[in-house]
Amino acid sequence: MKVFMMEKLVSVRRKMLSAGLIGMSVLFLETSCHESARPPAHTRIPAVNVRVATVTAGGGMHLSRVSGVVEGEKDARINSRVQARVESVRVRTGQIVHKGDLLLKLSGRSAYDRLEASRARFENAHGRFLRMDALYQKKEASRQEWDAVRAEDLMASADYSAARNEVSLTRITAPFSGRVALRNVRVGDVVSPGVFLAEIIRGGHLRVTSSIPEYLAGDIAPGMQLSFSVRKNGIRTNLPAKVRSVSPRSDSGTHTILLKADLGVVAGLRPGSYGVLLLPAGRERNELVPKSAVMDHDGIHEVFVVKNGVAELRYITVGHLKSSSVQGSPLVEVLSGLDDGEKVVTFHEGALVNEAPVHVLGEN
Repeated sequence: MKVFMMEKLVSVRRKMLSAGLIGMSVLFLETSCHESARPPAHTRIPAVNVRVATVTAGGGMHLSRVSGVVEGEKDARINSRVQARVESVRVRTGQIVHKGDLLLKLSGRSAYDRLEASRARFENAHGRFLRMDALYQKKEASRQEWDAVRAEDLMASADYSAARNEVSLTRITAPFSGRVALRNVRVGDVVSPGVFLAEIIRGGHLRVTSSIPEYLAGDIAPGMQLSFSVRKNGIRTNLPAKVRSVSPRSDSGTHTILLKADLGVVAGLRPGSYGVLLLPAGRERNELVPKSAVMDHDGIHEVFVVKNGVAELRYITVGHLKSSSVQGSPLVEVLSGLDDGEKVVTFHEGALVNEAPVHVLGEN
């Protein structure tokens, strides 16, 4: 009985040992399989071919946009200088006139009455003076008598001259050759001194006037070349505008300064047109990169920066798009995320991911 128990125990131990050996063999085989599937440590991802561009500091000028209006190089706003009724109107808006042409006539009845009375007084006073002067030359009249008559003659002459001037103010004529830009009255209207009657502009050369903010005036001087954007024949056009003058005074209410710039002869552009004048507003201080380097993912902007042969994904904040270019690609203003002198990827062959090795083919 004792011998039988010992043989059974030995049999059980043999089975356990066999099972353990089998388990270790399976574990060894599994471990061997995993190690053979893992790539060797020395295996590398192929480098992606890329082209790069250098981040540069913006060296241009920031531009501010202010409204401006086109005017004739020479224009005249004609106002009434007397109290009168409009008797006749000889021109219409848009009509070409020549210097001295009659534009409109005011009634001036009282002015004509005064003219007749002052002329009669002048003729009488001047006649008395001529007679007194003849007597004085013959020493038949005293110097005191001559002085008194002479003073009356001078007063009558001055009054007659004023009356003639008042009558002339009832005849409104063109101060120079040009075109009627606006006619503001009709026959029968009663006007007072200061009332606007008409505007005459000289064709040909044009200018733009603008009320600019005080803080922009310091960078502008006569002779400077600006750009004026305006619609001409229905097309938005940029015209060169040479600064003629910058007012030395500032408007105390609006804190603006009047600027005038010459446009020259511009076919198809009319006085009164409104546009936008572009003014320098300080130097740029942000970095610039080609637009081809910037990736836009629903408003999130990214670039790849090349450092030590590796592409590094970088998030950036962009500003304005610039008109200048690098090999045809517009430049983008970068407000943050890049430093001057860094290299950004503008082109890559195949897929490019963060921390991927790259091979630089060249620089734009």
